[in-house]
Amino acid sequence: MAQILFLDAETRSATNLKTAGTDRYVRDCDATIWTYTFNDEPEIGCWDILGGERANRHERFVEGLKDERIIKIAHKSAFDRGVLLHSRNCRLYTDVSSWRCTMAQAYSSGLPGSVEYLGVVLQIPEADRKLTDEGKTLGPLFWSPRKDGRFNTPDDFPAEWAAFKRYAMVDTAALRQIYRRLPKHNFQGANLQWWWLDQLVNNRGFGFDAQLAETAMDLLGRAKRRNDERVAEATEGAVAAATQRTKLLDYLNQRYGAGLENLRASTIRDMLDGDSLEPGLRLLLEIRLDAAKASGAKYRKGLQLLGPGRRIRHAHQYCGAGRTGRDSHKGFQPGNMMRQTLPAEYIDEIVIPGIKFTPQDVLDFPELYGSTNMACANALRGCIVAAPGNELLDADYSNIESRVLAWLASETDELAAYFSGADTYRMLWADFFRLQLHEVNKQMRQAAKVVKLAFGFGGGVGALVTMAAGFGIDLSALVPLVLPYADAKQYAKAERAWRRAVLEGEDWGLAKEVYITCDILKQKFRTSLKATNDVRLAVDKAVRNAVREPGTPHYAARCTIWSDRNALIIQLPDGSRLYYWSPTLHVTEYRDPTDPHGVVQHREHLTFHTARGKGWRLEKAWAGLFLENIVQAVANRILRNGALAVHSDTLTVPRIAAYLDTLPPEERTAIVLRIHDALTLDVPVGSYSVERLLRCMCSASPWAEGCPIAGEGWHNVRYGKREKE
Repeated sequence: MAQILFLDAETRSATNLKTAGTDRYVRDCDATIWTYTFNDEPEIGCWDILGGERANRHERFVEGLKDERIIKIAHKSAFDRGVLLHSRNCRLYTDVSSWRCTMAQAYSSGLPGSVEYLGVVLQIPEADRKLTDEGKTLGPLFWSPRKDGRFNTPDDFPAEWAAFKRYAMVDTAALRQIYRRLPKHNFQGANLQWWWLDQLVNNRGFGFDAQLAETAMDLLGRAKRRNDERVAEATEGAVAAATQRTKLLDYLNQRYGAGLENLRASTIRDMLDGDSLEPGLRLLLEIRLDAAKASGAKYRKGLQLLGPGRRIRHAHQYCGAGRTGRDSHKGFQPGNMMRQTLPAEYIDEIVIPGIKFTPQDVLDFPELYGSTNMACANALRGCIVAAPGNELLDADYSNIESRVLAWLASETDELAAYFSGADTYRMLWADFFRLQLHEVNKQMRQAAKVVKLAFGFGGGVGALVTMAAGFGIDLSALVPLVLPYADAKQYAKAERAWRRAVLEGEDWGLAKEVYITCDILKQKFRTSLKATNDVRLAVDKAVRNAVREPGTPHYAARCTIWSDRNALIIQLPDGSRLYYWSPTLHVTEYRDPTDPHGVVQHREHLTFHTARGKGWRLEKAWAGLFLENIVQAVANRILRNGALAVHSDTLTVPRIAAYLDTLPPEERTAIVLRIHDALTLDVPVGSYSVERLLRCMCSASPWAEGCPIAGEGWHNVRYGKREKE
């Protein structure tokens, strides 16, 4: 059995961790305390560096760090590993393959990421939990400098320093308890290799165009002053700035009788669509809509996080989006950038040079650049750049969740369509209304796409309303495309659904014919893609039965589903598992308000505990949740396998391998970004092809045989949504 070293670092620095991020902080900090213990040994070691203890008193700990055969366990281990490697009084490199992270391990099983919550959830004895209150009181005394720039020392506060060391030692004892109790199934094999790769990607980071960010921020500042002057003039001083939301809302409602409930972008756009607005009202709404774009904060955050080599590091959070295993993003948030409204080539050739080299023109020529705020928002993605002499290669899976859903459901006709390259959205609308494919126009195709996204996991009319709003589709425009072709049975069923929704206050404010149109589309979807609807019902049934019959396996959607005394478990086709903790079945009574007899129906629903951020809360499962989670998790495992294959393949390319050898060993991967279902590489120009990238990504999951995995890609020196090759 491998030896295990549990460890935790306490540090101090003049750099603010929250604003500057992990990369900049660990390069500017000093380790003050290392606490540690081996295996199940009762003693917790405490190396008091700040108190003057020498390394030779902790020789076993130091040698354990150097020994790659010893497994190192830490919570948020990227921080501790970074302190070990970069802090001014450590400078020790250790290979990531000898490390584990209890926060990542917790996230991989749908558990909260904080030590405090984990102690409660995993039922660790209170005496062994982290002393949170004491740490919060004592930590700031030694972590940060005083106003005069000097740090407090153990000599300044000897009693407090002794207490702080006890706090750190209890922290490490709690770490060991957490590791012993955490599920390990999802943090081994290929999933552990994925975390190792995640750490390399985070360590390498992505290039960031600081000049573009700086000039954009200056430009946005001047544009804000100009907009504020226009607002103040238009309101005769009643509102001083376009960003004064409450004052502006009150002014618009009182001065113009606008009747606005809020100043959300969607609300303003709806009002601007009218053709009878007073000019003054239209002007203020347009200024507010423009000023609300938040690219300035993104540029500022990017500059705050910028580290060596003009790169932003540690932007990905492994399994940060929940139990499905998908990433979330931190800091600059590369996965949360505004969708570009201009072609990427135009942004590269016109907008970005305008911002960087002739910023005054961006203010003065909106017909060329768009508004200043819009120009800077469009340019934001272009801040992500390749290293000098390199290019970015990007590839993403095409409709991956729809393809995975069809595979899990064995939706034969749709699978055949994907393999043949047919347009499944046109096919769906044609099947709805018995049309020829050439009769399905662009509007119909877009409607089919939204219908599929809304109803694929069992959503109802509300899901379609939400999805249509996201895609900017006017549902009333679908009425003439649907109602003339609906049969009497479908119409009658939809009308009953509308009546029920009105009585229950769940009609979403839709006109009768619009609601009926949406419900008919739902019916048509469930008829046309019957296997998809059936697999959702099968998963839902298997989940309920599994909770009712602990220990008995059930099967649906190529998954095995069972429960034990702690969790509902869904084992995916690749062997990974989804965990739903403390599942409980509830039965409620329901009376259909349209039923004149008021017959009582009994409905079941499931609740479970789930991680939200670092917290832990009770959640109610909605219809389709489990199938949606399965699809998202399977798609994520396909991405993981693809990334691992791409990483290995790029290392065999001489030019890429030679380039990576010039980087520190902890950064040696070609992959720099993972955003949704896409991978981005930063490699020497011409050293790798989009075609090779796609081949690796699409053929790396043998357990998904029969799934029509496909993708598209591009290459360029700047990041941005552009035409695929």
